Amino acid sequence: MTTDAFTGAGTSIIIACRNEQEMITQCVSSVRDALPEAEILVVDGGTDRTIEIVSAMAQSDPLIRPIRNHGDRGKGHAIKTGIAEARHDVIAQFDADLQFAATDLPALLQPVLAGECALCIGSRFLPKSSRHGYKGIATRDFGNRFLAILTSCLTGHRRTDVTTGMKAWTREAIELIDFRDDAYSYEVEIIVRAHRLGLRVLDIPVEYASRTAGESMHAGSLHVAKAGLVIIAKSIAARFRS
Repeated sequence: MTTDAFTGAGTSIIIACRNEQEMITQCVSSVRDALPEAEILVVDGGTDRTIEIVSAMAQSDPLIRPIRNHGDRGKGHAIKTGIAEARHDVIAQFDADLQFAATDLPALLQPVLAGECALCIGSRFLPKSSRHGYKGIATRDFGNRFLAILTSCLTGHRRTDVTTGMKAWTREAIELIDFRDDAYSYEVEIIVRAHRLGLRVLDIPVEYASRTAGESMHAGSLHVAKAGLVIIAKSIAARFRS
């Protein structure tokens, strides 16, 4: 099966978001264009019009499912909600801010569907990754690369990008991983736990660009530093969790 022929049938795509009304139409449309037959779950925990916009789109596309994430506790919580609601056993996450390209989703999903890995990671830092549309943020880039090195040391497997917003997995794998974090640290926890359990993990190159609308949840050097310290602590805890 080639990525050109892949329609996304039998897969679920989770778009976890909070207050992304400016981006959500373009985001969902781009995923639909890339995967015409995939189930798309938009899990929204915000207070703007995101859920209304997605509900309107769902009127003409029954594979689009707007889900209000009541009592939203963070991105990890939204992903858990999406997994529980997903109808298929091969699942991917895709960030609503469109810093990643939906056209990379077929390549992300195919190794999982083919049984080549249990978890596939869309990496921004492989030699073939494209960052032409990204305006570098020094503190964030350093932090992302440092966390990849730390995770590699914790797991004994080289990982190039652990905080990426593009990952795909099997339901069996994600249930075994049993990630606990409800905020942003779950991104790294998933990878650490996968290696701890002996699951096969694969990195593939993806395209990455700067956000063009909306507001990042991790703006400012101080916020990035605090987030990094929390991720480090929770990653170490995940490594030694029995």
